[in-house]
Amino acid sequence: MVNPYIEAKLYKRQGDLSKRWYVEFGAWNPSENSVEKKKIYCPAKFKTEKQREVNATVPYYSKSTNSLRFIIVLFKS
Repeated sequence: MVNPYIEAKLYKRQGDLSKRWYVEFGAWNPSENSVEKKKIYCPAKFKTEKQREVNATVPYYSKSTNSLRFIIVLFKS
């Protein structure tokens, strides 16, 4: 069975690089038995729109390796 989730979305803040961009997604929380919304902020060290889009990542927990992994999120322009 595949657990429900909310697809990741990049919030670009209307392209304003002075504001904090973030990726919002939903991950299954087995202890709550529901989807939990998560927000990951893009590092401000990336100074161009393209750099922020390319470097947006989402963490997830891998049961098979028992560790935290990162998914690179690709966004349509």
